[in-house]
Amino acid sequence: MKIAITRLQLGASLRQICFAAAALFLSVCPAFALIEFNDGSAYDIDYTVNDDVRVDYQASSMYTKVNLLSGGRIRYNLYGYSDSRINIQGGDIRRLYSHDYSQTSIFEGSMYDLISYDSSRINIYGGSISDDLSLSNCSTIRIFGSVFAVDGQSVGYGEFTSLYGGLDVDEPWRYLTGTLLSGESIDTRFRIGDDARIVLVPEPATFLLFGLATLCLRRRRR
Repeated sequence: MKIAITRLQLGASLRQICFAAAALFLSVCPAFALIEFNDGSAYDIDYTVNDDVRVDYQASSMYTKVNLLSGGRIRYNLYGYSDSRINIQGGDIRRLYSHDYSQTSIFEGSMYDLISYDSSRINIYGGSISDDLSLSNCSTIRIFGSVFAVDGQSVGYGEFTSLYGGLDVDEPWRYLTGTLLSGESIDTRFRIGDDARIVLVPEPATFLLFGLATLCLRRRRR
């Protein structure tokens, strides 16, 4: 009987120790949460955010704007929904998800992955993408720069779509390299599903040269 009581007391003591340890862990480690911006205002992030950030989630026609600036860091994921406007002007994030009719412009900063869905629009002028680009549905990513190559072959400029017309996860990974408008290099895998597309856009100087060359050809034909 004394042994049984001792075991019960030991079990209770262990439970108390585990509970105390869990309470201590939660007190020193911030709980994972979520930050939402969805009121139509403009927000600058030049500080560290230890959570996911969602913009205009289930809040259509608000056009909430979030600017990630130099010094800003989103340690997890940034989600753009509805008609949100996101500008990446510095800082870094783990992953960017673009949904619905959201629009994102990337000028500087860094991220691991970029995933676009629905009819979202993303313009890339600079910055660093460490890993992958993944597109699906009717989303569009426009990349501004020069000397682009796909799978090691120079492609100039133009539009790239799905190879098989199916889901992005069923598409093969391809490789894009080049120089962005900011002067930074792009060297990343990509895959395109459904009716999504990547559009490679020449930098203004190159675009001007193309325009002059076209004009000269027209004059010669006359």
